Amino acid sequence: MRKTKTVVARKTQLVDVICDGCGCSCRSQLDRNEFETAEITGVFNEGDPAGDRFHIELCSACFFDLLEWFLLDKKGVLEYYNIVDQDQSADMDELRLYFAHRRSGTLPVQLAQEEE
Repeated sequence: MRKTKTVVARKTQLVDVICDGCGCSCRSQLDRNEFETAEITGVFNEGDPAGDRFHIELCSACFFDLLEWFLLDKKGVLEYYNIVDQDQSADMDELRLYFAHRRSGTLPVQLAQEEE
């Protein structure tokens, strides 16, 4: 004979993702069950921070602020491509120009509307 009992299993449910930059919710405006985040992960295997792991989640506004700082202030270089429409990927000069216009408030009307 088998004895059974009903057990309620604890289930973890994602309720919200909070931006590590500004503290706002990263919930999608289009689909309230989805979250739009940029994730940055740092893994160090050698040197002083050996074994350290970092994971940062940012909302789109904080992520683009970070990109602007990196590309304009630090003259950084990054790899960028658009996975939806790969033929429309921007090069570094186009990205720097976009962020320079964004910073100065001179984005062309069409680009400014897309950013909202």
